[in-house]
Formats: sequence, structure tokens, C-alpha cells
Amino acid sequence: MKNNILFTTSGLILIVLISSCAPQRIKLSSKESKLEKHLQTELNCANLELRHDYNAITEKRNNGSFAVLLCDTFCSMDSTELKELALKIVTEITPVLSNKINYKEITFYTSIEKHTSEKSSTLTCSKTVQVLLENPNSVSYKDRSYH
Repeated sequence: MKNNILFTTSGLILIVLISSCAPQRIKLSSKESKLEKHLQTELNCANLELRHDYNAITEKRNNGSFAVLLCDTFCSMDSTELKELALKIVTEITPVLSNKINYKEITFYTSIEKHTSEKSSTLTCSKTVQVLLENPNSVSYKDRSYH
């Protein structure tokens, strides 16, 4: 009985410690969650994730970046295709985006990590597209792909 209580208490402490180490997030609104699910299906990307800028919102800043994490398959797109996709998605995000006053841009990320061993990996592709909310035609692209 004493061991069971000790085990249960240790387990609870471990859960609290793990959850307190997790990065803090702002929960998506119901419209944002619905859009996230729609995009996952439409783009055949189950890992697609929409993410609020925690610091921008909690610190009441107006220069935050709303993040769209794309699947690694999007790394194979060239810059023109990726920019076009980002602009299309921005038109879907903007009408449902909560906390708009905290955002300067929407940033899209895609990357591929190659696991070289059990303990190490190498980034083989990393692409970023940033779209300014004030001027959606202003799109910047960064490619840090390694071949």
C-alpha cells in the first residue's frame, strides 16, 4: 500500500514537471481549429499546425508572427509554389484570425530532418515564407536547404 501511494505521488509529480516544461501556448479559437482541420485535409498534411505567438499576445505587442507549420513534404516545392500556397492560406486565415492586433505577419515553416543515428540528426531542408498582414503582396522567402 505504501509503495502504491509513493508510486502514485511520484507519477503525479513527474506529470506536473513535464507539463510545466512544455512551451506555453495560446489556444486556437473554434474557427481557427476548424480551419486547421480543414487545411490538414485539403493539403493532405495531418501534421499541419496553426500556432499563436504566445509572447506577442501575453506582452500585448503588435509585432508578433502567427505560425503555420507545414509538413516536410512542402520542402520539395520551389519558392514560387511555396509563396503561392502561403498567399492562398493567408486569405483563409485572415478572416478567422483572433488577436489580429498582436500580429505583423503570418510565417510558414517547412523542414526535413534526416536522422543519421539514434542520437543525431541533420537538417536537410528548411524553408520559411513570411507574409505581412498589412501588405499581403509583400512576401519574403528563405531557403536553408542542405544537399
